[in-house]
Parts: sequence; structure tokens; C-alpha cells
Amino acid sequence: MIKNKTKIFSLIGIILFGLNFTPLYAQDMFIDVIGGGYKLQGPNIISLEPKHASFQIQTARADVRNPLTVDPPQLTYVEITDENGGNGFTLSVNVNDFTGTGTIAKSNFYLKNCDQDPGQAVCKTTLEGQAGWLTLDASTNNFVSFGSGALVLANGSGSAPGKWRIYPSFQMEIPAKTPQGQYSTTITFTIT
Repeated sequence: MIKNKTKIFSLIGIILFGLNFTPLYAQDMFIDVIGGGYKLQGPNIISLEPKHASFQIQTARADVRNPLTVDPPQLTYVEITDENGGNGFTLSVNVNDFTGTGTIAKSNFYLKNCDQDPGQAVCKTTLEGQAGWLTLDASTNNFVSFGSGALVLANGSGSAPGKWRIYPSFQMEIPAKTPQGQYSTTITFTIT
């Protein structure tokens, strides 16, 4: 008889243990730690200001914060979301040569991590997490030309989940005697 009571108490103990931890398990699943990763949002089109064909080098600039066109409406920032906060990450940017009537080498295209002076509070907006968990990379504090590889725009510490907006700027040096016409390229943002 005593053995049966022990079994009953053990069974009740297991049921109560399961009930106490079921809500916590459901909360863990709701947080979506398993599916967490990185998200990146930004404008679909970045337009440089138009320039006349010339016998001299022309400079054109585009700030993500201030798009040249408003139709269709464009995002005026690049938004980085770290959903898991488990690992540090790097946001880099790469570009191809510009093609059109002729070709403009990507080495004539420049990236700066912010459209303001380095270290300004307006260079980054923290939506979630801590401001220090995402830093703009010092190598792109001033305009840097695209070479053979990608340029680093920002670094995330991975300390915890977070969401930030940044406002990079692009500049093009249009070589003298470039044939008139529209030129385009693909800009690729990558989080690794």
C-alpha cells in the first residue's frame, strides 16, 4: 500500500512540474530565439544628382537621408536589426562598375558612413538596445573609394538584440569626357 502512494505522489509531482514550466517554454518559443538573425532595410533606389557632360571632372553626391526623388517614396535610412544578439557582425557595402552609354569604374564611387561629421549624434538612431552595440566603422569616416572589395560601414557587438538606423552618403567623381547618358550599378549591403 505504501508503494502505491509513492507512485501517486510521484505522478502528481511530474504533472505539477510540467504545468509550472509550460508557460515558460511557450514564452521561449514566442521570443523566436531559434529563428533569430539579422534584418536590413533601406532605400530601393539611390539617385545621384544629375551632372552635365564636361571636359572636367564632375562630382555628384547622394545622401540616403535626403533622397533626390520622392516619387515613389523612399526610406531615408538604412536600418539594421540584430534579432538574436548572439554574435558580433559587420555591415559592408560593395558596388559594381557603372554602365550606360559608357562605363564608369567603381573606383570613382565613394562611401562615407554618415552624411554628417564623424561622431555626430545624428549619425545613428538607436531604436532598440544600446547605442554602443552598433558603431560606425572608422575606416569610412570620410569618403573612401570602392576598390576590389567591399567597404565596411558599421560593426555590431552582438551584445544583445537591437535595432539602429544609419545615414550613409555616396559620392561619384565623373571622369572628364564621360559620354552623356544614364549610368547605373547595383549596390550590395551585406551583414556577416
